[in-house]
Amino acid sequence: MSVTLKFGDRVRVTIRSRVKGYEPGDRGYVAEGPKTLPDGTQTYYLVVMDRDDWSRRVPFNADEIEADVRPDSGVQVEETQP
Repeated sequence: MSVTLKFGDRVRVTIRSRVKGYEPGDRGYVAEGPKTLPDGTQTYYLVVMDRDDWSRRVPFNADEIEADVRPDSGVQVEETQP
C-alpha cells in the first residue's frame, strides 16, 4: 500500500487479507496506526469494522487494507447512516 492511512480514514479489506472472518470488500475505519512491529518488519493498523462492535479493533497489515474511495471520483467514501 502506497498511501499512509490515518485515524478516521475509511478502509476496505483487500484480496491479500489473511485475517480470519473478513472478506475482500468488508469496510471499516482506522482507529489506530500506522504502527510498526518491534522488529520493524511490518506496518499495521487497528481497524474498527462496520459489522463489529465499535470497541473491537482488528489488526490488519498495511497491505491487507486500502483506502475506501469511489472509483469514479477518487473521493474517500463517507460513512452514511440510514
